[in-house]
Amino acid sequence: MSTIISILVTYNQLLLSQINQLLIFIAKNIPLKAPKYDMTSPKYKKLTVDKLPIIKTFEHLDYKRLLNEYKIANGKDKKPVNPRGKNLVGPDTVCPRCGAPHNYIYDNAGGRGQLCCKVCDLHFSKNKVDFKTALFICPSFGHTLSKKKDRKNFYVHKCVNKKCDFYLNSLAKLSSEDLEEYKKDKHKFKLHYIYREFTTNYFDVDLSSMPKGATNLKFRNLSSHVMGLCLIYNVNLGLSTRHTARAL
Repeated sequence: MSTIISILVTYNQLLLSQINQLLIFIAKNIPLKAPKYDMTSPKYKKLTVDKLPIIKTFEHLDYKRLLNEYKIANGKDKKPVNPRGKNLVGPDTVCPRCGAPHNYIYDNAGGRGQLCCKVCDLHFSKNKVDFKTALFICPSFGHTLSKKKDRKNFYVHKCVNKKCDFYLNSLAKLSSEDLEEYKKDKHKFKLHYIYREFTTNYFDVDLSSMPKGATNLKFRNLSSHVMGLCLIYNVNLGLSTRHTARAL
C-alpha cells in the first residue's frame, strides 16, 4: 500500500511540474490581457450606436374650430389678414395644418417665400403642399433633420448644420491624413448625425405575403434594440446573414 501511495504522490508532483511549465509558457508567449483588436490603430473604429433623434409631433387642426374657440375665449371674431404692399397671398393658398383660407395667411418674410397662418401660428413655405405630422430633431444640436435619401425600405435623415456638436466632435477626431482625404472625398466619412427611418414594420409581417425563407419576428425573445442592430448590419451595411451573426 505504501508503495502505491508513494507512486501516486510522485506522479502528482510530475503533473504539477508540467502545469507550472505550461503556465510559464503561456505567460511568455500568450499575453492574456492583450485586447483582441489593436485599439491604437487609426484604422480601427469601435462599433457605436448613435442616440435616437428627438421626435416632435404635430396634429391636423380645424381652422373653424379654432376660430370658434377664439370667439368664445375673447368674445369677438378673429379678424382676417389686412394685406399691405405687393406681397399678397394668392387665393389658392391654404394652411397645410388647419386648412385656413388665404385671407387668414400673410407673408412673413417680405416676399422670400415664408408664410404664416394667423389661425394656428404655423410658419410654412410658399410651395409647401403637404404637412408633416412628425419632425426628427438632432439630439446633439436641436436642429431639424433634413431628409436626404429615399431608399426602398428606409429614409435617411441628416443634420446638415455645421455648428452641430456631433459634427464638430467628429471633425476634431480626424487625423491630418484623414482630414486631407475628407476634403477630397467627403462621402467616405460619417461626420454628421444621420438617422435611418425604416418604413417597413418588421414586427408585424404578413407571412403569406413574404417570400420563402422569411419569418415573423413576434415569436423572438429578443429586444427591439438587438433586432434593430440586425437590421442595421444587414440592410444599411450590406452584411450577409453569416457576417451579421458574427458581428453580434
